[in-house]
Amino acid sequence: MRRILTSTILAASIALTAPAAFGAYTLADAVHLARSSSPDAQIADARVAMAKAVQSGADSAILPRVELNGSYVQTDSPMNAFGAILNTGTFDNSIDFNSPGQTDVMTVGLYLRQVIYSGGRVGAGRAAARAGAEAAEYERQAALSGLDQEVVRSYYTIRQAGESVVALEAALSGYDESLRVAVKREEAGQLLRTERLNIAVQRARTQTQLLSARQQVALAKAAFAVLLGMSADSPVELAENDPGAESIPVPAVGTPAPDWPELAAMRRRLDASEQQVKIARSARMPKVGAFASVEENKGWRRDGDGQNWTAGISVGMTLFDGSETSSRIREATAALDQTRQQERKVRLALELRLRQARINHDVAMSQLEVCTSQVEQADESARLSRERFAAGSLLSAELIGVETRLADARVQLAVSRAKERVALAELRTALALPILN
Repeated sequence: MRRILTSTILAASIALTAPAAFGAYTLADAVHLARSSSPDAQIADARVAMAKAVQSGADSAILPRVELNGSYVQTDSPMNAFGAILNTGTFDNSIDFNSPGQTDVMTVGLYLRQVIYSGGRVGAGRAAARAGAEAAEYERQAALSGLDQEVVRSYYTIRQAGESVVALEAALSGYDESLRVAVKREEAGQLLRTERLNIAVQRARTQTQLLSARQQVALAKAAFAVLLGMSADSPVELAENDPGAESIPVPAVGTPAPDWPELAAMRRRLDASEQQVKIARSARMPKVGAFASVEENKGWRRDGDGQNWTAGISVGMTLFDGSETSSRIREATAALDQTRQQERKVRLALELRLRQARINHDVAMSQLEVCTSQVEQADESARLSRERFAAGSLLSAELIGVETRLADARVQLAVSRAKERVALAELRTALALPILN
C-alpha cells in the first residue's frame, strides 16, 4: 500500500511540474518553479519554520513542567541510609543511628513545576518570539519578491540574448547576399577585389559576434537553470508564444504608498527588541512558582516500601548580582536603539529604491521608443543601400556601415525591450506589488 501511495504522489508531482521541467518555460512557469524549488525560497521557508518553532517554545513557558524520574541507590552513608530506611517505612528501634548498615532504595517519582509570576519575563518572551515569527514571514515575502525579480531579469536576459542572435543572423544573411553580388560584379570586372574583400572581412567579424552571442544565450540559460534550483547543464527553453512575457501590468498613476514587507519585518524586529529590554529588566523582579511531587520508594535489603508527596510554593528574588542585570539591560537597550536605526535605514532605502525604479522605468520606456524608430530607419536605409550596391552606385565601405548600423540598432532594440520589462518588474517590486497578476 505504501509503495502504491508513493508512486501516486511521485506521478502527481511529475505531472504538476512537467510543463516547466520538460517543456518550454513561460514567465509564469519560471516564477512558480523558483518559488518552490529555488534554494533561496527554501531557505526563507526554513527560517519561517525556525521562527515558529521558537515561538512555540516560548509559548510553552506558561505550561507546567512534568517530569518522571527514577533511580536505584545502595549506600552505607548514615545520612543517606537513614533517609532510605524512613522512605521505605522499615525503621525500628534496633537501628543504630550512627551505623544503620548498608541499605538500598529504588525511587520513582513524578514531579511538577509551574511558573506563577516571572516578573514579566514569560510574557515578554512570548511577545518577542511572536514578533520574530511575524518578521520571518514578512522577510520570506520580501525574499520571494526579490526572487521573482531575479527570475524576470534572467528570463528577459535569455530573450534579449536570443533576439541579439536573430539580429546578427539577419546581418550575416545580409552580408552573404552582398558578398554574392560582389563576387558576380568582381567576375564581371565591375568591382575591385578590395571591395569584395571588405565585405568578406566584415562578414567574418559578424560571424564571430554571432558565435559570441550564442555563447551568451547558453550562459544566460545556465544562470536561469541555477536560479530555478536546477544544475547549470539542465536543458532550458523559453516558450515561443508567452502572453505573460508582455503582460506585466503597468502600475496605475497615483498608486497608494506601499506596505513594504521589508519595513514590516523591521517593525516586528523592533517590537522583539523592545520585549528583550523587558526580559532583561524582569531579572530585578521576584519570581513565584508552584511545585509538587509524588514518589514511590522500594528497598530490598530491608524489604520495605513507602510513598510520599510534596507540594508548595516558592518565592525568590535576586537582591544583588554585581552589575550583571544592569549590564544586560544596557545591552538590550543598545540593541533596541540599533534596531530603531536599522528600521529607519531600511525605510529610507526603500523610499529611494521606489524613486529610482520610477525614473529607471521612465528612461527605459523612452529608450525603447527611440530604439524602435532607429530600427525602422536603419532597416529602410539598409534596403536602399543594398539596391544601390547591386546597381554599382555604392561602395562596400558605405554598405558595411549601413549594415553595421542596422545590426547594432536591432541588438540595441532587444536590449532596450528587455530593460523596459525588467525596469517594470523592479517598479512593481518597489511598490510591493506582485510582478505577475
